[in-house]
Amino acid sequence: MKAFIQHSGQNTDKAVLQALVPFMTLKDSVVFTNKSNPNGEDKQKSDISESSYQYYQRRIDMSRIRQIEDFIIDSILDEKDNIILATLFPSSMILAINDDGEMATGGNGVKHIESERESCELTINNNVFIVDGQHRMMAMRRVYERLKRSSDGLSEDERDYVLRYIENYKFNCVILVNY
Repeated sequence: MKAFIQHSGQNTDKAVLQALVPFMTLKDSVVFTNKSNPNGEDKQKSDISESSYQYYQRRIDMSRIRQIEDFIIDSILDEKDNIILATLFPSSMILAINDDGEMATGGNGVKHIESERESCELTINNNVFIVDGQHRMMAMRRVYERLKRSSDGLSEDERDYVLRYIENYKFNCVILVNY
């Protein structure tokens, strides 16, 4: 996918990119982790084992996830009924990836980051860390997975509409490369 270079250093492999990243690309690539509480008592982590990964995110608040899930479905159906234009998440999610140079084998990669260029090609395949936006992504993923299994009280037409909308949705993302 095309990414715009916001900033890149001349003597470093770090970069800040901006891209519209399809939900379908992110849904299986994101890693949900979180910092432990300040007392160090509960180290809730998911999706990865104990490792050297840093934990970027706040703890997931399930009541907030459920509110966002309702917002997603209601907004998409309101747009279907021509009530509003669904503006789900206009602000950027912030992602962190490592450019591992392994695009051919399913890794992440960035081609041609040069400070004088405006854009580059970005491939996202695995281990995408969410710095900000984990509740949005978790809610979208949960709605999608739930509707793939059942109608969840929606008519078949509504269910299909919401699924198509989500499958075509692109998150506005700022991507921190090699941070």
